[in-house]
Amino acid sequence: MLRFGMMLAVGLMLWTTSVVELQAQTLRIATRATPAVDPHFQWLSTNEAYSQHIFDSLVRRDSRSQIQPGLAESWRTIDPLTWEFKLRRGVRFHDGSEFTAEDVRFTLERVSRLTNNPNPCTSNIRSIARVEVVDSYTVRFHSLVRDPLLHAPLASFYIVSHRAAADAEPQDFRSGRATIGTGPYRFVSYTPDAELVLRRNDDHWDEKPFWERVVFRIISGDAPRVAARSSRTGRRSIRASAISLTASNPIADDLQGAPRALRALPRAGGPRGQPGRRHHRQPERQERRKRGASIDRPGFDGGKKIKRKSGTSSSIRKAC
Repeated sequence: MLRFGMMLAVGLMLWTTSVVELQAQTLRIATRATPAVDPHFQWLSTNEAYSQHIFDSLVRRDSRSQIQPGLAESWRTIDPLTWEFKLRRGVRFHDGSEFTAEDVRFTLERVSRLTNNPNPCTSNIRSIARVEVVDSYTVRFHSLVRDPLLHAPLASFYIVSHRAAADAEPQDFRSGRATIGTGPYRFVSYTPDAELVLRRNDDHWDEKPFWERVVFRIISGDAPRVAARSSRTGRRSIRASAISLTASNPIADDLQGAPRALRALPRAGGPRGQPGRRHHRQPERQERRKRGASIDRPGFDGGKKIKRKSGTSSSIRKAC
């Protein structure tokens, strides 16, 4: 009995050590998308994907695209043209300053006045006429027309610090001067066309991210990006000098040994099925084939050639 207890203690100690070592390691993701770093500049799904790790939004979407609380704990309509949001208390930016309603007002105004923006996101908030700061933890959005879905686009608008981002241009975010958010990761450095480095924010108000450090390696070519993973040895090992994930492999099979990582991995692409998105992965190809095969299509015969009335033939492939 004593021997069994000693063996159990040693086993638990080894398991704990392996988990701690895994958590302390760096996750490297190879991606072809170059980040704008500024969450309001060049509004693309890829830039939104990077922004969600450094910044938070008032609301966010779950795995079923349902709106859930973010920096806003609750919201309601005061009248048909007025929405009120109650903000989460105790949230702090990476520089230690407190998140308040003034940051929300500043962010919405900055989106509208950011100049030389090749792809602005102002169309999604065009119904909002103005933002009213009621108190430090309450804001009201006054709309021009009735908009029952006014809160939904706010999931894509990431809040910046009105102190750090005052008069900031996109280059100030790339340098790190204005890259102060409330997100699960802190900005460390950005080398254009090379890599973006993030470090875990241990003071984040939500669930603590799994990885201590994340490096997005920007490799535009498909072949070099895939080859970057070839330096890895062993199916379940993650070497510090290797690429752990690629943009075409959002949830790697060899990372399934760390279940929490599947919920906290950073993603590097758009909002659906991209690397490390914090939702359930998309249906497997085999499952999609089964679903496609279950659809009754006129003239469909399992991918075989069929004769048309005109005498010509056509090859119909299986749905995938």
